[in-house]
Amino acid sequence: MDGRYERALKRYRELVSFYERQVGRNRVLWYTLQSAALILGSLTPVLLLWSSLPTALQALPAALAVIATGLTNIIRPRESWARTAFVREALKREHHLFDMRCGERYARDLSEADALDRFIAEVESIGASEVADWKALRKATEDLTVAHTRG
Repeated sequence: MDGRYERALKRYRELVSFYERQVGRNRVLWYTLQSAALILGSLTPVLLLWSSLPTALQALPAALAVIATGLTNIIRPRESWARTAFVREALKREHHLFDMRCGERYARDLSEADALDRFIAEVESIGASEVADWKALRKATEDLTVAHTRG
């Protein structure tokens, strides 16, 4: 198929690899921010009992816990983790269906070229859909921010 299969498979693997990295980063970020908020928030009452410490030092963990919580709400790593994991799995499913020639899209009576065309289109559609969802989420967040600042 004049190298199209290899190029399509390379593109597919690049996308899966990208989403694998994003899933891992978002998972680590989620757990890091949540752990920081929990640990730092828990330290505050302990440090308040330690009266020989300067009050600024006693208050520091609480301030950092609020920052970690705020970053979680701004960045939304848990939602990004779920979204990127969903896209990664959708890509893997599409490849499996194509590879096994299953379902209507990749029926066995379809030519190799037509099946490959459909696979390429579906992989790109999955990626484009995720980008569109991300843009919509970004716009909604910006709209909320603007509405909030206007009072």
